[in-house]
Amino acid sequence: MKTMKSILRFSLILSICLFLTGAAYILTASAKITPNPDMDGTTLITIVKGDTLWDLAAKHLEDPLKWREFKQYNTFTNPDQIYPDEMMRIPAEMVVEMVDDAVKEDMVTVSELEMIKEELAAMEARAMTAEEAVGVTAADVTAIKKMVDDLIAQQKKIKHGLKDVKEELEGLPEMAAKLNASLMDHAEASKKKLSKIYDEVDEVEDDVEKVRKTVKEKHKAGMEALKASEEKLAVGIQANAESLDKLHTMHAGATEEPNNTKRTLAFLTTLAGTAAWFALSSLDMD
Repeated sequence: MKTMKSILRFSLILSICLFLTGAAYILTASAKITPNPDMDGTTLITIVKGDTLWDLAAKHLEDPLKWREFKQYNTFTNPDQIYPDEMMRIPAEMVVEMVDDAVKEDMVTVSELEMIKEELAAMEARAMTAEEAVGVTAADVTAIKKMVDDLIAQQKKIKHGLKDVKEELEGLPEMAAKLNASLMDHAEASKKKLSKIYDEVDEVEDDVEKVRKTVKEKHKAGMEALKASEEKLAVGIQANAESLDKLHTMHAGATEEPNNTKRTLAFLTTLAGTAAWFALSSLDMD
């Protein structure tokens, strides 16, 4: 944006300068030939209707392909267009040869050549006067032309840069669409993974619930078995206590001899107490 503003500002200033110096007229006028200042070995000729640089090169340089050599002696705003009554500088050697040939062939007299010489000098003076009146020399025109060419080149460069920016901006929606599609695919894949994880968590929770229920049932069954064992043990202990009381009574005051039946009963009582003790010990170990 700053570059565009600078170019517009430069264009405005250049236009004002061209208008004030009169160069606007020169740049917008028809093609013009500006002979370089006096150069040794050159002379001025007058363009007549129908002349072209191609024809003049064939006439004065003996080779139409050498027409570009005229640029060494003149400044052309448009070499493809030259107009009658304009002055153009050419090598003097060619003119001398042409004049000598014309005199030898009686095509022109010496007095006529003098008149032509005076007329050429007057035309050159008028050209210089016109140049001074305008206030712009051939060098100025060349410099201004270069400035304009540079400005045009810069504008083309900016235009090309803007074209690249435009292409990049035009490609942004497509890039955004691709990025959005990629994000949507990633989100969908993440959603599927999360759903799978949730399913696995649900399965684990079900397994944990089953294990918890099984442990609870086994705990309940173990408690019931322990209670039954305790009750059975209590009954056995009660029976052992009664048997011990009877034995104590027998040892304390009995006078009769113990018979085989009593001995067997005492043995069985002792055996029952031992079994109860082992049962209780095994429950404690579980």
